[in-house]
Amino acid sequence: LFGRAMTPAASRDKAVRRHFGFIFQDAKLIPDLSILDNIRVPLAHRGIWPSRQKEMARRALDQVELSARWNHKPNELSGGEIMRAAIARALILDPEILLADEPTGSLDSISSQIIMDLLWAAVAQGRTLVFVTHHEPLAKTADRIVHLKDGALEEAGTGPEGQGA
Repeated sequence: LFGRAMTPAASRDKAVRRHFGFIFQDAKLIPDLSILDNIRVPLAHRGIWPSRQKEMARRALDQVELSARWNHKPNELSGGEIMRAAIARALILDPEILLADEPTGSLDSISSQIIMDLLWAAVAQGRTLVFVTHHEPLAKTADRIVHLKDGALEEAGTGPEGQGA
């Protein structure tokens, strides 16, 4: 990956992990923090100045259309808004690879489409998206589909051209 052998030690290396943005099924937002502060968390671990953190987080909120909700806590948001905040947090450090675990698993169809549109927009900007889903119609939007069956990966085919995955 990026010219490095992916040994167990390499996978723990911060330099390797910086290439990834993670979107968890349950979002993993910190309940006591505002959405703006939740999005800032990865920036604080990189030693970025607080004033720059706020600027970057506000830009990320704009990207996912959550600017008006910046001071709300996660329990004050809908499921779709929570996932949009999780996407903003994953994108804030401009990773090359996004890993998403069931990004639409608990959402209605309208929120699911908004989330996937955001993720496909990230792909259009040059990122790679790897997502896990049990939802077959969503899986079929990917360029490549791989199934995990009995502990082994098997190629399942490809989705439509040009979507990216």
